[in-house]
Amino acid sequence: MNRPEKISNETNYRKVYLSDLRKVMNIYQENRTEIEKLTEQFGLPLAIAESSNELIGYAAAKLNELEEVEFASYYKNGVSQSEIQPFLEQQARNTFNSTFNNGPQAGKMLKQSSQKLVKWLNKCL
Repeated sequence: MNRPEKISNETNYRKVYLSDLRKVMNIYQENRTEIEKLTEQFGLPLAIAESSNELIGYAAAKLNELEEVEFASYYKNGVSQSEIQPFLEQQARNTFNSTFNNGPQAGKMLKQSSQKLVKWLNKCL
């Protein structure tokens, strides 16, 4: 079992679990307008930040226009990003590298994984 990585006294960083996905989607949609269904821009959520057992942000890997892997982070309204963003995105990078081995096929594997997750979430949730 993975233990949360404690960076500060108040914020924990860890991998995303299946049980987190509803809250992750809520944060994503809270930061968007006019979203009915998730798209590939949702990415593949890899890390979350928690404070007082509440999910306050998450980081996801996705492909940019050049098909390069990039990381984006999203936060609940009212959460100060500046202090947690570097730790959250580093946790996502670590998870990505350990999952996809950062090899030549990493982008393709990320795209496939992201597409499958988005399709499943749009059907189930």
